[in-house]
Amino acid sequence: MVYEFYVDGMMCENCKKHVVNAMMELDGVTGVAVNLESKLVSVTADNEIAEEVFVNTIEEEGYSYRK
Repeated sequence: MVYEFYVDGMMCENCKKHVVNAMMELDGVTGVAVNLESKLVSVTADNEIAEEVFVNTIEEEGYSYRK
């Protein structure tokens, strides 16, 4: 399964690293790709993950989730 959403507030490679690390800690996540320019995050997982999980994780890192 591939999930795509936007994360507002990312401005640098360090921000990108925080988001990638947070997503990789979620159960079932096998890969994460982040485009800093467009703010698009693509998460690959081998199981279903509720949107609420992504929202909460992104907000805990200090960023804003946007669909």
